Amino acid sequence: MKIIAFFLLLVSLIYAKSDYDHLFMRESVRFNIPFKLLKAIAITESNLNHTAINMSNSNGTSDFGLMQVNSIHLNRYQNINETDLLNPSINVYIGAEILHRCIAKHKLNYKALNCYNGRVKNNNYSKKVIQNLLKINKGIDYDIIATSNSLIFTK
Repeated sequence: MKIIAFFLLLVSLIYAKSDYDHLFMRESVRFNIPFKLLKAIAITESNLNHTAINMSNSNGTSDFGLMQVNSIHLNRYQNINETDLLNPSINVYIGAEILHRCIAKHKLNYKALNCYNGRVKNNNYSKKVIQNLLKINKGIDYDIIATSNSLIFTK
């Protein structure tokens, strides 16, 4: 019983309001991306750890920060380096901008989420994000419908 209580407490802490919600909200408004979707990606990518670094990508690139922004994207942003990607504000902005480009190309669906992760095909990434999105959404006044073609946010 104590193990179950501990697990429930841990889950509630992960999916509760985070220190970064204001950043997700700011970029949600800027890029017209659902706030909870940005947060779900950050949970999937780094478990909301702004200092997370992954240096083991097979192509020699590295991922940084909350949104695990890949170093391959740095060529688009002058005056931003790998250290800057550990700044939560910069990281969430760039992550949201990358997702915005993916949504513009694929619409708001699993392909856009997989695009954010770097590969559109043969990728289970979107399922992980949707699982986190559904966990975040418990008790919220809108539903999320995940189909093979789209993510639909309804009241």
